[in-house]
Amino acid sequence: MDVPQRLIDRISEFEEADRAAAPLAGAVHRVTRRDAVKNALSGSALGHQLHPVLTDLPIGAWTMASALDYFGGTRHADGARRLVALGVLSAAPAAAAGASDWSDSYGGDRRIGLVHGVMNLAATGVHACSWVARMRGRSKAGVALSTIGLALTAGAGYLGGHLSFARGVGVNRTAFEPAVTEWTRVAALHELEERKPLRVEAAAVPVVLVLVDGRVHALSATCIHAGAGSTTGW
Repeated sequence: MDVPQRLIDRISEFEEADRAAAPLAGAVHRVTRRDAVKNALSGSALGHQLHPVLTDLPIGAWTMASALDYFGGTRHADGARRLVALGVLSAAPAAAAGASDWSDSYGGDRRIGLVHGVMNLAATGVHACSWVARMRGRSKAGVALSTIGLALTAGAGYLGGHLSFARGVGVNRTAFEPAVTEWTRVAALHELEERKPLRVEAAAVPVVLVLVDGRVHALSATCIHAGAGSTTGW
């Protein structure tokens, strides 16, 4: 097993982090409890998570700032400074969307996400200090701070990539279920009890039926964000 994976496994198993993660997730839940706020931060209108889209701007701005620092010379110092500022400002909405997504995670994923968030927060703070140093004419210090901040951003991005691509956090777990386009009999109406979910299968696709006030509602039996399956014992 390589070193990065061992480190991630240690973070995932570090249960002491729950002391900070649990109350913080609760606070985020309270802030985002309104559907309009939660849907906006989750990217419901886009059809997928908003957070990965928003992260491109601060990462891109800080990367280009460092590129100007090292390859553009002093004549591009103003452009680099503005890019650092743009990255700091655009990090705020990215962090808000990320915190909203993270608050719905649990276990090892929540612990990794906590470290991911702390590293991003630290990176933003270092970049903000870089901007201040540049404004005061301390260009060398500003360049050094940007380099440190970009390294922190890269580390945080690695953890974020692990959560998305290795752990499937934020991935729609029903995206690859086959579509059932024809009428399929799954249960008789008399088998349904008011407000008691019944798990059935429609052409091998797990579905939950719920009778509410005389109307039958059907939804996927697989949690779209965590992949857990439902049972008739809800």
